[in-house]
Amino acid sequence: MSKTEREMREEFERDISDNAESEYFKGFRETKSNNTQIGGDHYKKNNIQTWDFIHKNGIGFIAGNIIKYVVRYKHKNGIEDLKKARHYLDKLIEEESK
Repeated sequence: MSKTEREMREEFERDISDNAESEYFKGFRETKSNNTQIGGDHYKKNNIQTWDFIHKNGIGFIAGNIIKYVVRYKHKNGIEDLKKARHYLDKLIEEESK
């Protein structure tokens, strides 16, 4: 039997929470650039900064923006950020379909 999307999300959130104080995450949070945010604190609410995740995983600009908007939507612009993520996803699909 496969896990539901909700079960997978809850498992992921537990894993992130369990590892929130690991050396891996501390290394990201302690940088000067991660302690300074222009225009709000919506990224600081996460265990790992979105740009660190994107950079460490070698994710490109378009896919990185999809992640950025999805991560911040609850803390910044709500549905507008989800629409921005969808717009970038449409562009990524176009580019990958060529």
